[in-house]
Amino acid sequence: MRTHRLQLLIAAAAVLAAACRDAVQPPQPGRVVASLTTPARDDGAVLAVLTGTAFGEVLPASTSYRVYWRLASPTEIRVVVLGNIVAGPLFSVTVPDVRQIAALHASVADVAGRADTARTSLSGYALSLAGGQGY
Repeated sequence: MRTHRLQLLIAAAAVLAAACRDAVQPPQPGRVVASLTTPARDDGAVLAVLTGTAFGEVLPASTSYRVYWRLASPTEIRVVVLGNIVAGPLFSVTVPDVRQIAALHASVADVAGRADTARTSLSGYALSLAGGQGY
């Protein structure tokens, strides 16, 4: 009986140790890529807003894009992308833990066409976020 209890105790300790090891993982810093969905073919400027964590450096996804950004608060960044913008990756931004991407929110706040005309509707515009490599 004592041997059986000891074996159960050892097995339970092993299971708990494995669960704790898996639950405590250090942050994985990296880059998140913001990609644009657009109904237009002549976008020239996009204002994007990201919220949810601390943000770092922003880089354009294309050498033909110019990117300007500022931290609006410790957990909000605003990014302006200029150029002949097409659907697809717009920019990437560093975050403290790429595994926490579900806690981030991205939205399109404003868009202008290449003729410098503000869009009257943002219907059909969206930003999606994904962990990225190579940006």
